[in-house]
Amino acid sequence: MTNEHEEIYDPEVFDGPEQHDQVISDLLVPQLFRKALEEADINQSELARRTRLSRDAISRYATGRTRIPDSKLLIIAEALGTKPSRIVPKRKSLDGIPLRRPEDPDFTIRPAGKPGMVRLEISADIELEIATQIVAMMTKKIPRNEEAG
Repeated sequence: MTNEHEEIYDPEVFDGPEQHDQVISDLLVPQLFRKALEEADINQSELARRTRLSRDAISRYATGRTRIPDSKLLIIAEALGTKPSRIVPKRKSLDGIPLRRPEDPDFTIRPAGKPGMVRLEISADIELEIATQIVAMMTKKIPRNEEAG
């Protein structure tokens, strides 16, 4: 007699623990999405209004029919007052990434390939001294004016 769980979970189908973790994470999304909505005390329509996403898109994300893109997950999590990983556990790398505001310089922050790392892209006109300090921080070098001090 075959156990029904053996039919659903076949270890041969998965590429390894990482693949398995992603599948488990995806299966939890609808439950975690509902919980985040309840904790924020709002419904899907209100979330759609706050995020300026369509009600249909919110519904597809909430039911797990559509994978939530990183940029949308950041917006949804902020509107719900939670971390992205509280909705999609496998996206912990998005926790702490700030949303871009209209008054901010043009920049993009997204997860990098290594844990704890992000890819930062900035397009802005800034003073040379500030640009030098940014490069120094990124390369862990001390700017010349600080070496003398």
